[in-house]
Amino acid sequence: MFLLPFFQNLRPTAERLLGMACLIALMSPGVGAAPDASATGELQRNMQRHHVVWTTPGKDSSDSMPLGNGDIALNAWVDEAGDLQFYIAKSDAWSGNGRLLKLGKIRITPTNRFYSDKVAFRQELDLWNGEMAVNPGGRPSLVSSARVWVDAHHPVIHVEVTSFRSIKLRAELEVWRDVPRTITNADEKQSAYGLANGPDPIVVAPDTIRPARDHRIVWFHRNETSIYAETLRRQGLTELIDEFDDPLMGLTFGAMMTGDGMEAVSNTALESAEPGKQFRIDIYPLTTQTTTEREWEDRLTQSVQAVKGTEIETARTAHRQWWNAFWQRSWIFADTPLAVIRDEKVGLGSNDLPIRLGADSEGQNRFMGRMARVSLFDRALTTAEIRALALADRHQRLSPRRDLVGRYYPGTLQEGYVNNDGVTNNHVQPSLRAKAIGPIRPQADKEADSNPFGVALFDGSGYLEIENSAGLAFSNGLTIEAWIAPDRFPASGMRLVDKCPVGTANGFTFDTYPGQALRSITPGETLQTKLNVKAGEWMHVAMTYDARNNRHSIYYNGVAVSGEPVEGESVLNAGPSPVTLGYTLQRYLNACAGRGAWPIKFNGSLFTVDTRGYAPNLGPDARAGEDWFDADYRRWGGPYWFQNTRLPYWSMLAAGDDDLMTPFFAMYRNLLPFGQRRTQIYHGHDGAFFPETIYFWGAYATDNYGWERPEDLPVWKTTNTYIRYYWSSGIEMTLMALEVFAQTGDGAFARETLVPLAENVIRFYDRHYRDKDEKGRRLITPAMALETWKEAVNPTPVVAGLRYLIDRLLAELPDGIASEDLRVEWKAFRKELPELPTTETDGVRRLLPAQQFEGLQNS
Repeated sequence: MFLLPFFQNLRPTAERLLGMACLIALMSPGVGAAPDASATGELQRNMQRHHVVWTTPGKDSSDSMPLGNGDIALNAWVDEAGDLQFYIAKSDAWSGNGRLLKLGKIRITPTNRFYSDKVAFRQELDLWNGEMAVNPGGRPSLVSSARVWVDAHHPVIHVEVTSFRSIKLRAELEVWRDVPRTITNADEKQSAYGLANGPDPIVVAPDTIRPARDHRIVWFHRNETSIYAETLRRQGLTELIDEFDDPLMGLTFGAMMTGDGMEAVSNTALESAEPGKQFRIDIYPLTTQTTTEREWEDRLTQSVQAVKGTEIETARTAHRQWWNAFWQRSWIFADTPLAVIRDEKVGLGSNDLPIRLGADSEGQNRFMGRMARVSLFDRALTTAEIRALALADRHQRLSPRRDLVGRYYPGTLQEGYVNNDGVTNNHVQPSLRAKAIGPIRPQADKEADSNPFGVALFDGSGYLEIENSAGLAFSNGLTIEAWIAPDRFPASGMRLVDKCPVGTANGFTFDTYPGQALRSITPGETLQTKLNVKAGEWMHVAMTYDARNNRHSIYYNGVAVSGEPVEGESVLNAGPSPVTLGYTLQRYLNACAGRGAWPIKFNGSLFTVDTRGYAPNLGPDARAGEDWFDADYRRWGGPYWFQNTRLPYWSMLAAGDDDLMTPFFAMYRNLLPFGQRRTQIYHGHDGAFFPETIYFWGAYATDNYGWERPEDLPVWKTTNTYIRYYWSSGIEMTLMALEVFAQTGDGAFARETLVPLAENVIRFYDRHYRDKDEKGRRLITPAMALETWKEAVNPTPVVAGLRYLIDRLLAELPDGIASEDLRVEWKAFRKELPELPTTETDGVRRLLPAQQFEGLQNS
């Protein structure tokens, strides 16, 4: 709902909706259950289908991949200059204004950059291991590789950089909170929701950068001011200011960045002292509330020393084990399983046509652009093999192999023929040469490191032809791989490789159609991608057909973009349905941000990035002006909205992720004393209510409570009518806790969290609504039905919620968990609860939103 846009807005990839989805499994192994090794391997292969892979660098932070260990999170991307950048977030980095801020932004720059337009690029989000890899197995002479991970068990970020030639490395902190700044833009003020309508300026305090020392960089943000006291004062809770600790004042969050073989060259940058082939940058975040800056630095040093006590390979193994176990405890695959084998062997058909490179079987739809290498294999190569070909230089003389039928370098055109290079005699007939039909111009490839084979320029006048022979039967399957740089994309398409009569599917066709997309045709299937490839740019393209299993795939720059790869390793659109993909990636994001000090924020979680403001009329140059907001910006600011916060947590119950729910329940349990005292002050009775919108310490956002309040408005009454009586969140949250207990049987959780919440939430309603109707039933009014009917009597959500919650508590809590006095209290209140409000029309009984209701809003 609110996090998937990270993946929905990926660079050009294609989605294929499978004709029939097959539910493989939804399971939660019992405690201590050891998964079968073969089942684990199959699960891993299926998970790899969901890995997100990008083959072009990012333009800005919107093109970032999320990483995290539940408390510390990153938005990471490689930019077009070849630098690795990432924002760092932490679940408890609250500013004095109650905003959840980033810790900072890091830029990693090797002399051998992470991106070069001369080789295939790959940035992969490895879900199975909770890591991001840049150019895994990349061509060492041109690009560096990196692996980024946030340790699942320790507060540390690891960035591992490798290169096969010696390089130098720079790691730099980029600071945007460098001076005090007042937020004046009306829309950006939404990032400080709660203060946006207030009378005082909203000031963003600067970070502190410590003087560089040895091989480390240290920075932090410290709250020297706090909105806590003024918030309580404005809300009639002055007596609570000293009763509860200010959670913001003195809160300090930041990090230390270090690296072996690195030295500080400024207060914000490290550089390698000597060239090397392997580097590791470690970043150690810390948030804690201290009385002095020095105390925070001392605690940071202690934290760093504790983490360094674990050897890196030991930490890596434990980190991967955590993620592997996370995926093994539950999953949903609403896709065609990898294990399904299609019975029908369709094959590629049979005809006497030659194979044409750059034209169809009638010599039309000719290719226009440059071509560097074309290879034909008599089987479907695996995803890993395709990737290796894409990562190899387009002119590299590759080793011969038995399954290679032909490899053609059009730039070696001599006397009307193209040399067939790198094949073995027992698989290739001497006649398998490519003859030029019409003019094709060989030329040097100035963009390549070395160009012994050059490239061929196709201008629509000519093409290449391979005579038909028994060696072109491709009975086992087929792989076509090629390096091309199209000049244009006619609407009618351009053939790359073709052996198919026009108007039929008897044979095979690999082409661009429609427009800037890739298409592959076999007798059993036509695959159509949604790519939008660019003219004039080199790209590696491939198609595979597995005759035994009737599997068919298209690859772009080493990544499957349509179809079903042989090994099941794929990306966003290469098989998994949107249902599977949405479920898997959302659960991944929950794990990245769900084990911190506070619950997942509904408005961006820990993954906000610098972005354009919300106003709809901003122009293309907004980034240069005040309407481009930094990565601390988020709509609806720092408070929690229960209706939105609950959404990822309900799904965790079904997934067996009760450990990720701990921060959610901990916040409300810790707020209970504050809620009890506020109830006493506002309403003069026991119990506790939880408003729809709260700061993490329990107070209303003052924008909702009201800055300018009518003198006759009671102290407990908000000016915001959408949440004025909206207290039923406490009922639903308590029910969620009961569901956790029902699944886990955790007696300590029931005694310490569930029962105290249930006792005070139910008691609030019992004490607050004392009036009764003529039948002796409670009258729950003034009240509201969610946010929609602002004036209601006996609203259905409250009535149904209380009846259901109390019935289940009485039926399911074992003896000794809740006291007998409490059970008696619940039973008495349950007897007096009203019936569900209903009406009857046309003989049909229907639920009403409330017994009486008016004031329709937010509908």
